Amino acid sequence: MLVKGEKLWYNIFMDHFGLSPLTLAFVGDAVFTLFIRERLALLDLLPAQLTKKAAVLVSAVSQSELLAKLDGFLTEDERDIVRRCRNAHTRSRAKNAGVGEYRRATGLEGLIGHLYLSKDVRLGEVLDKCLEYMDLDYKG
Repeated sequence: MLVKGEKLWYNIFMDHFGLSPLTLAFVGDAVFTLFIRERLALLDLLPAQLTKKAAVLVSAVSQSELLAKLDGFLTEDERDIVRRCRNAHTRSRAKNAGVGEYRRATGLEGLIGHLYLSKDVRLGEVLDKCLEYMDLDYKG
């Protein structure tokens, strides 16, 4: 559960995890990528097809679209995490996405990183909801 108070949001992240919002996004990127690859591994595809499908699904553009679809599903605290991670200053930029898409993707990754590191059961719920919105051709 997030605590709102007089501290800056960055300091709350640092106090809770010892990590910055961009580091949470770094962890969330790895968790999301592994989640997608695990699901794709169940499909009857050639390795090259798996790699191509994974690249599309974990792209900043795809993550940005997912975040828009998830908005009504997320709690207020989760939307706060997304907003803070999305607004974190970064010098990086996705190769095939605009700045806005890249920042929204960073917000989603930050949320996933936060839920993963806090061992929150909501992680499974959020990832399952992402799966519902994705074109994965996954049937169970």
